Amino acid sequence: MQSTSIKFNFRSDSIRDESGRVIGKTTKHPSVTVNIPALTADDLLTILEAGGLQLELLLASANAVIYQASRDVVNDAIEAKKEVNQALLDAAAPELTWAKLAVRTPAERKVAGISKDTWEAFSNDYQEVMRLVLVDKSPESIALGASHLVKKFNGCRYQKDVIATLRNYLAAWYANTSEKDDFEEVYNALDSRAELLLNAEDTGRLASML
Repeated sequence: MQSTSIKFNFRSDSIRDESGRVIGKTTKHPSVTVNIPALTADDLLTILEAGGLQLELLLASANAVIYQASRDVVNDAIEAKKEVNQALLDAAAPELTWAKLAVRTPAERKVAGISKDTWEAFSNDYQEVMRLVLVDKSPESIALGASHLVKKFNGCRYQKDVIATLRNYLAAWYANTSEKDDFEEVYNALDSRAELLLNAEDTGRLASML
């Protein structure tokens, strides 16, 4: 195995009073950069030859990528109020092969790799910050924007004007949040995805990217 450098960031949690109002933040552990082991192509060949539990773990990890891509198809269908059934997944199957998933853009891969807990924490921080930035917007409007971002623009993917506005709000949030280290991955992934959607030539090409 080879060694690769990785940065671990840590979040501070909001402290709320009995009414739910944020009154402070917990102390955040400083970021740590360390080296961790990483598989190489030679390691993969060794695992394939050895079989057993190592191969089971490798297959489970690879199939988790396919599962998440399939889940994205289902989530998109629900968002579009379409029926979720086997026919939906059968139609999407050509786009769920390992070969197709391998050529996803970096933005798509980054978005897919962000955990549910991170998205929830981002949504909370975004709303807290933007209530101070967008003083003319209602909390409900800001919450709606956060929802679109957490859903990776899926609910407005054909509305470039909405995507452009949300991208500007995203930049404003990132410029004002005190949690940049915590959410750097989220910001970069969403900004890259917004750029991808905005640069799509038409809805046909756009649909093929999703």
